[in-house]
Amino acid sequence: MIKKKSLLIGILRTGEFTSTFLFFGFLFLSLIIKPVFAQGEFSKSYSIKYTVNSDASVLVEQNISLKNNLANIYATEYSLTLGTVEVNNIWASDNFGSLNPIIEKSNNQTKIKLNFNDKVVGKDQVLNLKLGYTSRDYAQLNGQVLTVAIPRINDETDLTSFEQELLTPLFFEEPIFIRPRPSQTGIKAGFNAYQFDQSSLKNGIFASFGASQIFNFNLKYYLENKDKVAQYLEIALPPETAFQKVYYQSINPDPLDVQLDKDGNWLAIYLLEPKQGIEIKASGAAEIFLEPKGEIKGMKMSNQADYLLSQNYWPVNDPKIKDIVKDLDTVAQIYDYVVNTLDYSYNKLDGSNKRMGAIMALNNPKDVVCMEFTDLFITLARAKGILAREVNGYAYTNNPNLRPLSLTQDILHAWPEYYDWEETLWRPVDPTWEDTTGGIDFFSQLDLNHFTFVFHGLSSEYPYPPGAYKSDTSQGQSLDISFGQLPEERLKTKVELILPKKAYGGQNLKGKVILRNLGNTAIHQSKASWETTGLLNNKQTALVQILPPYGKKEIIINLGRLEPFKKGSVKFKVNYKGEIATEEIGVNSFSPYFSIILSLGGAGGIFLFMLCFKLGKVYLKTREKNIKN
Repeated sequence: MIKKKSLLIGILRTGEFTSTFLFFGFLFLSLIIKPVFAQGEFSKSYSIKYTVNSDASVLVEQNISLKNNLANIYATEYSLTLGTVEVNNIWASDNFGSLNPIIEKSNNQTKIKLNFNDKVVGKDQVLNLKLGYTSRDYAQLNGQVLTVAIPRINDETDLTSFEQELLTPLFFEEPIFIRPRPSQTGIKAGFNAYQFDQSSLKNGIFASFGASQIFNFNLKYYLENKDKVAQYLEIALPPETAFQKVYYQSINPDPLDVQLDKDGNWLAIYLLEPKQGIEIKASGAAEIFLEPKGEIKGMKMSNQADYLLSQNYWPVNDPKIKDIVKDLDTVAQIYDYVVNTLDYSYNKLDGSNKRMGAIMALNNPKDVVCMEFTDLFITLARAKGILAREVNGYAYTNNPNLRPLSLTQDILHAWPEYYDWEETLWRPVDPTWEDTTGGIDFFSQLDLNHFTFVFHGLSSEYPYPPGAYKSDTSQGQSLDISFGQLPEERLKTKVELILPKKAYGGQNLKGKVILRNLGNTAIHQSKASWETTGLLNNKQTALVQILPPYGKKEIIINLGRLEPFKKGSVKFKVNYKGEIATEEIGVNSFSPYFSIILSLGGAGGIFLFMLCFKLGKVYLKTREKNIKN
């Protein structure tokens, strides 16, 4: 806030310099200037330097110049509010020397007030203010990744110049991404230096250093069959996506199968006896990428219409929704509308909040959390003919006071995805984080702190994510997620054959091949091949798009029809990922049932011949007798 005074009439006016933030994947700050002095009274320029130290603490140095455009106006006071108490070593000075900052920390905020040493009076006179402090909330070193988020400045009024400089330790080398593009790069005073011009005003600066992020996870599920008959029940396991690779160390007890639904969810199947309950533990690691991986990217979309349908919480055909999308033409415009319409409510983080859906979110735009941001985006996108779905998962933060999720209660984060036809993949975005970070761009690219658990596309509520499978007496958290290391990738498969033990001439020979993934990662775009020799000679292949760990793929095979009355064998051989299974089928010339039929047929023929012979003799004797008479 900048206070100023009129020399002629002595009216005190104030403007505000505030900051908002959110700890979801990371703590971000957004400095938002709200001046109340009249436009044209001052010309402003900013030069801000952020030096990231090896421990991820950031030294912030702000140089602010206020030029008087009028002879009767001067500034007397400067204040700002930072949305964190992690601010230390605050110092300041103006044209006349050092200033004594007045600091107040409360409610997770730091308020800094500076009274200038003297007035700078006269048109075109300049007041130069320097402010510095150290914070741990502009950069985070989490696992394998250094993430830097520099706040944006919302106030462009009377701004004559604006520049920012980011300095990072040399050992981080080149960033894996940085937005916006620096105007200059180089090495300065033992740091990598990135300079930004006024284009960084719009969304601040967002950079990440490190190829990928790695999360280790331990998940607990509880399943119970309350029926009087045995039932197949399922749990959702964190799946692989275009931006996520998963390694499973163990699932105990082993599932019967891990199947993919049409949304791409991984569902582990268990058979429970009547009144039986079991606890399931799954552990492993997930590697999160910024750029999509080739295994998932490019997969065909076979059920497009399902992602345009109205669902509970997504009233696509509601008149209010239809009216809104008339003015929205692109997915980016829909995203911006959601960000600008809704305001995140921290008061709902006590675990008592209830999902509202898109319409209630529009009616209560300041009483929403991530679910409502997601529901509104999906509803508007679908109403506009854009394929969209929901993701439930884990979003990392290391600030326990302000994070809007609680792993002690297994409250997760939600964000939407839309289908990118050009890249042929689901593209994740996070309007919640853009709102709560004051404008950090989470549309162009998501960060490395989003760990996907389940997709909701065909249904807005099912399957349930990890953390939702609890017994009536379950308490405490069932999710344990931390930064870690990747295990060694283990590739192991098993091939099972289900074929007839014997075959017969003329028979159409069929069977089944079962492919099992006993490794710890999914197998993508793999081929199984088989061939027969002997009485049948052919070769066939089958493409398996994805086989998750603990999963199986059953392939019905038609080997062909055997020639009648030939005796011998058919040798069958299957090769899948180097795992070979063989079996030999003995072939008789004809079926024993056929022999019986032939036998019965032969006896009937003899009987018929004898009968005809007898009748013939009777006929001849009768004819001779008639002739004699």
